[in-house]
Amino acid sequence: MGTKKAFRKHLVRASSEMACLALDAVAAEERADVASAAVRAGMAMEFALRAVVATVSPALLFVPRGLKPTTPAAMVHAHRTATVSVEWLSAQTSTDMSLVRGLAAATVGGLTDYNDDIERVVKRRDAVVHMYAVETDGLRESLTSLARVIGVLLPHLKVTGEKFWGSGRLAFVSELIDERAGAVRADVAVKVREAQLRVEAASSGILRADARHLMSVLEDQGSVFFPPGPLEVFREDCPACGFQAEVLVKTEDDIDNPDDLELVDWENDVPTAVLIPQAPLSARLQCPVCRLALGYVELQETQPGLADLMRYELAPRRGTMQEYDEILWPYQDQPGRIPHGPHVG
Repeated sequence: MGTKKAFRKHLVRASSEMACLALDAVAAEERADVASAAVRAGMAMEFALRAVVATVSPALLFVPRGLKPTTPAAMVHAHRTATVSVEWLSAQTSTDMSLVRGLAAATVGGLTDYNDDIERVVKRRDAVVHMYAVETDGLRESLTSLARVIGVLLPHLKVTGEKFWGSGRLAFVSELIDERAGAVRADVAVKVREAQLRVEAASSGILRADARHLMSVLEDQGSVFFPPGPLEVFREDCPACGFQAEVLVKTEDDIDNPDDLELVDWENDVPTAVLIPQAPLSARLQCPVCRLALGYVELQETQPGLADLMRYELAPRRGTMQEYDEILWPYQDQPGRIPHGPHVG
């Protein structure tokens, strides 16, 4: 394997490992976890830029500081036609990040358009490394910048996004860097990724069949807590783990016509209950397996099919005869609109 290829492969792998670890901590809140993610993101950025430089000449990664610009140019020319000694390279002093950024920008067209993204990631890394100055907010923005720059560099490095990020993170990365997606979609992408990581953590260390059985048990048991108020529960595939999640459709009484009421539970020709038609108000999703929870607005933005309230066939609510009397009270002066016949017995 040639020197350039070996260096590129090594640095791409290093960048990938650091980037994936940082991305998996996107929802971190503890100071130490945020600090670790910031450092890893910064290292991922630097390794990726160094990999780009290595595609030109690995020797450029070890240019001593303070040299005139003509010296690196001469080194590039020399090492494009010569085999670089790994032993010699390992003995050199690594150059600083600013020169690496400049060399990478000269190699990848349009990279300067992402200077703000690079600066954001590197500054957060340096703030932690030099002074342990940790900003617990803004981590997602920094990781979005990292993902955006990596997306620009990968074609030059001849690496696919799936190979770099792993198939499980690819959709998440796409949502993060999609400027049209908006904040809601990015929030949901973070929640989905958190849920996937919870399932992975729960499944680690046990046989796949046992993990599947455990998830199935959680799926069958369903959630323990439900929001207050009238609602109906439907089962749909969870967008995070694929198991059956619960879609909680909030309902309200839908009485346009008293004739829509149905009296039931007759005893001695007297009804004891009434079935009241229901109309959907909103929906939310919660998964008993991965604990993903999405509100109505989040469903509308990311899962429009699940947010379509007309898809849910609601059962009527069983009400009391007192409720029936209260419903009919406004129609006392309209005898023609009060149900008769079999409804009232």
